[in-house]
Amino acid sequence: MIAAAPRAQELRPPFARFWEFLKEELAPFPGRGGVVARMVIASTLMMIITMVFRLPYGAYSAFYVFQLSRENQRKSIQSAQTIVAAFVVSAGVALIGAMLALGDPGLRVLWVIATLFIMFYVVSTLTSYSASLRFGYLLALVIPVFDPPFRPRRRLN
Repeated sequence: MIAAAPRAQELRPPFARFWEFLKEELAPFPGRGGVVARMVIASTLMMIITMVFRLPYGAYSAFYVFQLSRENQRKSIQSAQTIVAAFVVSAGVALIGAMLALGDPGLRVLWVIATLFIMFYVVSTLTSYSASLRFGYLLALVIPVFDPPFRPRRRLN
């Protein structure tokens, strides 16, 4: 068999391909200013809320802002509603499980196992990939929140 001839794009140096990629991604389009303004306002508000209330794992909260759809305002609102709904459901699952298991280390292990099982089951079965991913993302971040690091001396006293 004769191997297929390499495409012209593959023959160019990697830097040239990267430069063309950047030019294509950063090319102006109608409405780009509005998209940039929404991104800047949303990320700034999220970080102000994170810093004022000293939320744990504050850097992760910025990822939620960047996961919003920015095609138009309607899609942005739908994406935000999906994030909020997944957040509320996963926070409820985490809080109920934590209330039941915080006092006993054996129950804590079972809670972590059950939480991970629920998380992977929901991610694999929900038809909305966006909602399932956000549900699992929050549960994965909540597990270490209920297991704060202590120094060994504090545990012995």
